[in-house]
Amino acid sequence: MIEGDTFGYKNYVEYVEERIRWELNDGSINKREKFMINFGNKKVNSEYLMNNFEDLVSKYNPKAVFIMIGGNEKITPEEFKHNLVNIVSKIKNINSIPILQSPIKNGIDIEGHVKVIREVSKEEEIFLIDHYEYWDRLSKVQKELIESWLVEARANHKGHLAIAKKIFKDLRIHDYNSLICGFTI
Repeated sequence: MIEGDTFGYKNYVEYVEERIRWELNDGSINKREKFMINFGNKKVNSEYLMNNFEDLVSKYNPKAVFIMIGGNEKITPEEFKHNLVNIVSKIKNINSIPILQSPIKNGIDIEGHVKVIREVSKEEEIFLIDHYEYWDRLSKVQKELIESWLVEARANHKGHLAIAKKIFKDLRIHDYNSLICGFTI
């Protein structure tokens, strides 16, 4: 029996990695310097990331760091903003490009934290992939679609694919002729 939120399918990080490492690299297996590390789980929040930044991020000397936090916070939006600004500063200090992502809209009250992510994106002039806005907008016209993307308030296999496709479109690396971008479940 296959367990987990993605039911054996890839998570969004794996789709993005496949698009960047293979499809945008002409399928070459020789250039393996492009990789992605997914530290997403229930215990990772802004405080954890800030306090473990060296082990989770800087030791890998990344060119870009995608940050999707705000859904597991146990602190106020004000405290979250302090942490997020600190994390962004740490990323910039290692000469890496921070890319913010808002969490998905999943029925949990995180609007205050999402507002902070948008504020920090604007104030720090950082690219934002706003999954929350996208899922919120779709939920108003296609509620059953959004519900089919969730399992127990977390993205399932279809939700992870939707997250990946949103990333591709926002980064302007989406191609309908691509196997990854055109993949459906």
